[in-house]
Amino acid sequence: MKRMMATRVLALIGSVAAVTGCISGEQSLATLRADGNYYYGQGAYAEALPYYEEYLSRKPEAMDVRRRTADTLRKLGRPGDAERYTRTVYDVDPTTLDNAADLAAAQVEAGQIGEGLDFLRRYLQDNPTSAGYYRLAEIADGAGLPDDALRAYKIAVKLDGDRWAEPHRRIARFYEAHEQPANATTHWRVVLWYDGADAEAREALRGLGKVPGPSYALHPDSIND
Repeated sequence: MKRMMATRVLALIGSVAAVTGCISGEQSLATLRADGNYYYGQGAYAEALPYYEEYLSRKPEAMDVRRRTADTLRKLGRPGDAERYTRTVYDVDPTTLDNAADLAAAQVEAGQIGEGLDFLRRYLQDNPTSAGYYRLAEIADGAGLPDDALRAYKIAVKLDGDRWAEPHRRIARFYEAHEQPANATTHWRVVLWYDGADAEAREALRGLGKVPGPSYALHPDSIND
């Protein structure tokens, strides 16, 4: 029994060493990235993190690895630490939506809810896109602020809702999630106006007790949301 216990302890030590003890200056950057990505892909974020940190200690200008490190920290429940990385990425390229939204999300998750949302709103005032307002809506909804999320989705609909279905699809999903079937129905009907065979819209409408026949589609100009 003692021998079996000793064997198990040695195996555990070996597995930990495989993660923490084998990261050295002898590993190439390509190997560090590949190992980090392997653990990240397995959902083993604590194991992935040291590889990314070692990579950045040698190549701090690698913004893609810095972004992945921030995402890893957020998945580990460390948004305050993630914010430092996302801020650096944003400072290097403040024009990219993902950089601004990732920084805002890290701030919100770290408890700086007003600061994070206001930051992204200011960015979107200068760079208004439906994709940007989707991100704002998702972050606000995740922070427990559905009214703020709805305002963002409505802006996305106003920006692009007369050109394609996606803004209506997003807001319809939101309305469904927040138990507003009448509003969800309206926007799913608009999705059908763009594509009468849209599988998601038809299934959603049937789930809402509707019969999405050929004449059930709704022109986007006919709604005032």
